[in-house]
Amino acid sequence: MVTKVELKKELKRMGIPVMGNFVKRSDLKKAISAWSDYEEQILAGYLEAIIFTERDEMDSALEGEFADEVKEQAKKDITIFTEKAEKAGVELTQYDTETIGHDLWLTRNGHGSGFWDGDYEGNDGQDGDTLTKIAKSLGERSGYVGDDGKIYLG
Repeated sequence: MVTKVELKKELKRMGIPVMGNFVKRSDLKKAISAWSDYEEQILAGYLEAIIFTERDEMDSALEGEFADEVKEQAKKDITIFTEKAEKAGVELTQYDTETIGHDLWLTRNGHGSGFWDGDYEGNDGQDGDTLTKIAKSLGERSGYVGDDGKIYLG
C-alpha cells in the first residue's frame, strides 16, 4: 500500500504538480501516457534483443512476428523487473529505455553482456549489480519458431 506522502513525492518526481491533495486530471493522464510509452520502449528493446540473440535458431522468422503470448509474458516480466528495481532503489528513468529492455534479455539469459558491464553507474556504481540480480531472478528463456511461423519463448 502506498501512502499519500509517497504518492505525492512520486508524482512530483514525475513533474506532475500536486496542489494539496489534488492533481489535475489532464496532468495525471499525461503521466499515465508517459509511463505506458516508457514500458513500451523497454518492450521494444527486449523484443529486439530476442531476435538479435536467437537469430541462428529463428532464421526463417526474422521478418516474422511474435506470438501474442510472447508479448504479454514480456510485458509481465518487464513489470516485475521494474517493480523490483524500484523497490531496490534503482531509478530506471535515468537510463535509456530500449537499452534497459535489451540488457534485461541479455542479462537474464547470460549472453555475456548486460546490466553489469558498466553502463549503469547510479547509486555509487551499484545499479548494474542490482539490476543483474533482479534480471537473473526472472530465469532464462530462449526463442524458437512455431509451426505457424511466429516467434515463441520456451
